[in-house]
Amino acid sequence: MTAETAKRHKGLRLLRAVSVLLAVLLLLGLGLSLVLASRAASLDAEADNPLIRVALVYGTAVKHDYGLRADHGMILGYADANKVFTPILTTEATTLHACRDGNMVFTSSKRYILAGNGQTVQVGGYHIALDCSPDEVEAIARLLPEESIFSFWQDGKQSLLLGQYTSENAAAEALVSLKNDFAMTDTEEPTPFQKALATATVNIPSHTAVVLVDPSTHRIVWKFESSDAALRVGVQAIQTEEEHTHLYGMPLPYYYAYDGTLLVSPNQSGSARGIQVVNQLPLERYVAGVIPYEVSNAWPLETLKAFAIAVRSYTVSHFNKHNGAYGADLCNTVDCQVYRGFASANARVLQAVAETEGVIAVYNGRICSTFYSSSTGGCTANVWEVWGSNPKTYPYLRAAATPWEKYSQYGNGTSTVTATGQQIYERLKARGYTALDSAVTDITYTTGENTSYVYTITFTDKNGHTLTLKGCENISINLSPYVNSANFVVCQSGETVTRLNYTKMGFGNTTAEPTLGVLVRSYPNDHLLVGRQEFSVLTAHGTHTFSDSNTEYVMSDTGIHEYNLSHSLDSQYYPTIIGVNGQELPDLMSLKTLVESETLQTEGDGSAFVFIGRGWGHGVGLSQFGIKDLGDLGYDYETIFKAYYSGVDLITYADYLGVS
Repeated sequence: MTAETAKRHKGLRLLRAVSVLLAVLLLLGLGLSLVLASRAASLDAEADNPLIRVALVYGTAVKHDYGLRADHGMILGYADANKVFTPILTTEATTLHACRDGNMVFTSSKRYILAGNGQTVQVGGYHIALDCSPDEVEAIARLLPEESIFSFWQDGKQSLLLGQYTSENAAAEALVSLKNDFAMTDTEEPTPFQKALATATVNIPSHTAVVLVDPSTHRIVWKFESSDAALRVGVQAIQTEEEHTHLYGMPLPYYYAYDGTLLVSPNQSGSARGIQVVNQLPLERYVAGVIPYEVSNAWPLETLKAFAIAVRSYTVSHFNKHNGAYGADLCNTVDCQVYRGFASANARVLQAVAETEGVIAVYNGRICSTFYSSSTGGCTANVWEVWGSNPKTYPYLRAAATPWEKYSQYGNGTSTVTATGQQIYERLKARGYTALDSAVTDITYTTGENTSYVYTITFTDKNGHTLTLKGCENISINLSPYVNSANFVVCQSGETVTRLNYTKMGFGNTTAEPTLGVLVRSYPNDHLLVGRQEFSVLTAHGTHTFSDSNTEYVMSDTGIHEYNLSHSLDSQYYPTIIGVNGQELPDLMSLKTLVESETLQTEGDGSAFVFIGRGWGHGVGLSQFGIKDLGDLGYDYETIFKAYYSGVDLITYADYLGVS
């Protein structure tokens, strides 16, 4: 403590009076922010637009810090287990790092890490704890302009912390120096600061604490510690009347734009010690943040509306999925739904969400678990054959023909992979299967009910041992080097193999484009109004049968007549509806499923097996590329949605809850 600093002690009363005035002004501004924040929290918690929690950084992905940015500063507080956010203070800092408590180094990558031996510490983790109100911040800061002074929230009690020291001894020595410099006299009434110094202690780093640091000054803005793990630091962006402001979070080197509240807490799962981050926000905003990262924000509006319903239904049917592990309803990966905030939520996405606001799918009054995958390859799979689920629980997740899906045009829609019998044996052995002891020489399989997805597969090795796998997902995982889904056929190279195609009147046969090493019989296909059945007419010269060609000639008693088998003729043989743009389309809800076989000729000499696959993913429920195709054709969102989920009803979440 310098002599100049000690002299300031005589002017403490005047400075304190000024600081009180400043504090009052500060609190008036803060109070307005808190009222607005509290009101926002109450609006977020409407029953038909509930708050959900999405884990952003968790498990082994945690780092020592997490960057936060907001254009107009931030509101700092905490949220409880009931998702209620309690604001504590505001800060004008536009960038903060939420960090684990301790001595920290600021790296060249602009991240805080725990300091090691010999490293220069930018943020000391030891402080002087003062039992006084945060109102005293301004007064003490004027007395000690070189020291950091910040608020400390610990289990409901607010106090102040002074200084950022690198050791407990350094903090203790500084406390002794302060007591000497500001020693009380017999003739002078002690100030609040002097009283706080008399009972001050050293605050040491805690594994249950979070500190928020301004990287421009390396000064701590707030420290939060709770013995109740359900209470987590909450950070919101300060809003203005002129614009909506996002809170930007930094997972690794990138900032993503988020709405609502970012919750940060210390994670101590095994060796993974760092900051866990969860985004708490209203359901409808979350849906808008998923759509552009699961599908394209440039796809047809009706497609995005159908997908919004799938995202919303999946969300409300999976509340608390990760509550035990991460304190969240869902995570932000394909394990749940990919969510990266709002940077790509354009006007089309927001319109799709707004025009389906609150709409969910139900079956017999129960919310549907609306699973989806990238592409399904011409038909979907039965959920009970994929994951062993009870068909009575998920009757709407049954196999459906999707002949409109242009899977052969997708980057992940088709695959052809060759593997030797030895490679297949080694793969199965690496997966833990011991029934085989030599190279595979034969493979047989069966498909599921009304689907081309493989449900059972049996491998036989050269010594006659067999291994049978059951379940579409189990099979595709164990054979993942060779297939992208369980929708595949396999044979020895050089042989032919037959596969089934599930189609509907009004749509062409499921086209499989020729791929490397496979010669495929190709069908004429414009994905609409093709694939007519043969029919016959009675003429003066007998019965004439029409084949599947563009033009036919019929002899009648009035001469030869030319018929063009066009849209108008085709539509007489199946029901149609009018699409969103006025075009006549096959009525998906009324069309019967047709089953056709297709012969594939593979190339080779029989020394290997050829896996010919379609689709990408588990195949249950909606196909993301498939709904894009239906949107391109002009179908409305309800038809698109119900083409994949059998027998569902669409209602609002408010109606489901019985609230008005």
